[in-house]
Amino acid sequence: MLYQTSMILGSYYFDKKRGIVSGIITSGTGFGLLIFSPLTAISIEEFGLSGTFSILAGIALHGVICGFVIISPHKTLHLILYHQQHH
Repeated sequence: MLYQTSMILGSYYFDKKRGIVSGIITSGTGFGLLIFSPLTAISIEEFGLSGTFSILAGIALHGVICGFVIISPHKTLHLILYHQQHH
C-alpha cells in the first residue's frame, strides 16, 4: 500500500547506499504480500468484511501518520494550511 512513498523517502534520505535501501524496500514489499494475503483471509473469517476493511484502513492511517512524522514540521504545517485555504 505504501510502496511508492517508501521508495521516495528511501531515495530522499539515502544518497550513498541508495541501492541497498531500494533492495530492502523492495524485499519488504514481497514480505508484505506473503503476510497480508493470509492475514486478510483470516481477518475476513474472524471480523467480517467491514471489520477487515477497518483494520486495513487503520494500517494505512499509520502509514500516513508516519509520513507526516518523517517530513519536516514546516512542510507539515504548510500542507495543513494549504489544505484549509483551498477547501
